[in-house]
Amino acid sequence: MKILFIPGNSQSHNTFCKQLDSPLFDDHDLFIFKLESIVNTFVDPSPETFFFKLKDELVKLHKEDQYDCIVGHSWGGHLIVESIAELQGLKGIMTFGSPFIDKPPRMEDAYLPNPALPLFFTKDLTSEQLFQLADASLYNKEWVSYLVDGMKQSSGILRELTPAAIATGNYNDEVEAASNLTIPLAILHGEYDTMVNAEYYQSLQLPTLWKQSVQTIPQAGHFPQLENAKDFNRALSKFLSDL
Repeated sequence: MKILFIPGNSQSHNTFCKQLDSPLFDDHDLFIFKLESIVNTFVDPSPETFFFKLKDELVKLHKEDQYDCIVGHSWGGHLIVESIAELQGLKGIMTFGSPFIDKPPRMEDAYLPNPALPLFFTKDLTSEQLFQLADASLYNKEWVSYLVDGMKQSSGILRELTPAAIATGNYNDEVEAASNLTIPLAILHGEYDTMVNAEYYQSLQLPTLWKQSVQTIPQAGHFPQLENAKDFNRALSKFLSDL
């Protein structure tokens, strides 16, 4: 199978190092959507067109490579669902850290009141803020320095324009899109994720949800693919085998 991984808005493509190196996926072709590089090619992006520019890039790549499954973390998961109507031929999708946004957005229901959360939407972050965001995102603190290094490579433009784009209302209703899926949707959630409200998913109608429930990754926060790669990879491998 061809698998595409999409990182979050404040992390580099190295977020998925534990998946790229895992022997569980030796029989699959793995690709990374290099979000930060793509955003840096945009000339004067506006909030009104920002989401759709990125969607077009994802759709173009899918038409060229025909992925079987796309895995999105945080912002990356939102991008998948934003684009799903045009991602023809997919066998399944997996998201984690991505509470789907409806119209109008119920941000106070989807996210937990973490004081570091606004930093995901702040263009320029100081060294102190980078460490604050990484520390607040993780249950397993051994990854803090690694996350900070990745965040330094991420796009401040992406962070800045995301809330501005949501405020315009010029985005696809992700809750509606997820409720109309005809392919399997796997949702993973770090047991100690202090950013995303796991109970929010219970308010959504998700007819194709894998195993009919959100799958909890123990001993992990907002970055379960790093913090508990063993259980994360096992869940992803099982999902791929079920497709």
